[in-house]
Amino acid sequence: MILPKGANCNFERIQTSLIMRNYALVLCFVVLACACNNQTDEKKPVDATISSGASCYQWTNNKDTVTLSISEMNGNISGTLIYSFFEKDRNTGTLTGELKDDLLVADYSFISEGTASVRQVAFKRQGDEWIEAHGEAEEKDGKTVFKNLDSLDFSNPIILKKSSCK
Repeated sequence: MILPKGANCNFERIQTSLIMRNYALVLCFVVLACACNNQTDEKKPVDATISSGASCYQWTNNKDTVTLSISEMNGNISGTLIYSFFEKDRNTGTLTGELKDDLLVADYSFISEGTASVRQVAFKRQGDEWIEAHGEAEEKDGKTVFKNLDSLDFSNPIILKKSSCK
């Protein structure tokens, strides 16, 4: 095809402009796709290392241990909780919750047998000890929660005593 003088230059500009616009669209699509896939999973526990300034507690019975490490700021509690029962899968995770009077109610995010889970835990403070609560539970909004916090049972033999942070 024979184009008038100068028309070839305009054709090349239009072609270059279309190519650049396609690159821009592809780049926007890639950025959006990466942003959508980069969401954090709320059930994924955070690294369970013990932070400085934490208070640590432990219960040991033969080869079974439960270790709690917590930090408090304005009634908000965060920390780690590790259940290590002999010949059973070890649960290591983080907890975040609130301390009201002497009752700590928190969400415990952990991985057990390769599955991420969240369940509500409760501990009652007695001096330098924490007593783990048990109670009827139900599944709600993707996590296991106590049906009634007012009817928690603290007759549990697991009493965490103050210990040094390791």
